[in-house]
Amino acid sequence: MRLTLPLGGLAAAALTVAMSGCGSSSIDPIAQAANATLASDGTTLTMNARMSGAGLPGTLTMKGRGAINLRDEQGSFALTVAGANKVEPMQEHLSGQTVYVSSPALVGKLPGGKRYLEIDYGQITQGLLGLNVSSLTSGESNPADILRFLKAGGGGVSNDGTAPIGGVPTTHYHGEVEYSALVSQVPHAQQAQARAAVSKLESVEGVDGFPVDVWIDHRHLVRQLTMNLDVKPGGQPVAMRLTMDMTYGPVAFGTAPPASESYNATSQVLSAAQSGASG
Repeated sequence: MRLTLPLGGLAAAALTVAMSGCGSSSIDPIAQAANATLASDGTTLTMNARMSGAGLPGTLTMKGRGAINLRDEQGSFALTVAGANKVEPMQEHLSGQTVYVSSPALVGKLPGGKRYLEIDYGQITQGLLGLNVSSLTSGESNPADILRFLKAGGGGVSNDGTAPIGGVPTTHYHGEVEYSALVSQVPHAQQAQARAAVSKLESVEGVDGFPVDVWIDHRHLVRQLTMNLDVKPGGQPVAMRLTMDMTYGPVAFGTAPPASESYNATSQVLSAAQSGASG
């Protein structure tokens, strides 16, 4: 199962680390940074990703830049996806757990002449895992969710020294996300359901977590985040590397397209993901 169709959803797909296993007496710099970053209302993101493995037409590279209000989960991105001797430009708009995608490759191919694909990742995770991931981390549909994972991760965190990112001094932290730690993020009454969903996720992905690296500045804001996902859907290895650089300040972005211009492909994506998970 890979919920990583658009680059904004890589985030899907995702994301990452806290110190719930490191002792209550110490201050958790990762969770502190996640809180501070999620409270910001203006973030510019530069994203780079690379995917390779079974079922893909060679190595795919994805690059994007855009603006997002992490607090309200609204944003827009311009992307390029390169692979199989093709380079495809894309535009994305994120609204909560829903992503809207437009591309020249879609022109004339959507019903009713519509211009945008609409994908609801909350519905997809509900269908795949029996639980809307928003119950755990607010979904896997946008970069804000990467930061929510930072508050849940479950593995230990190490301080790997200092380094400038974009000219800003930062401290580099490394850690491991454990999917099982996400269960604690839901109300007690839902934890049995969440535990079953996490177990299914681990079975489908073939892993129980992933490593992350985060660079945090003196204001406790995340300046760079990298993820390394090595999953085995259906026993076939797929590797993804994602890097996000963040700067902060006023941003401007468009609004979600109206229903008259968007084609909801959630059911088709869910069906394809279910086929891939069972295969």
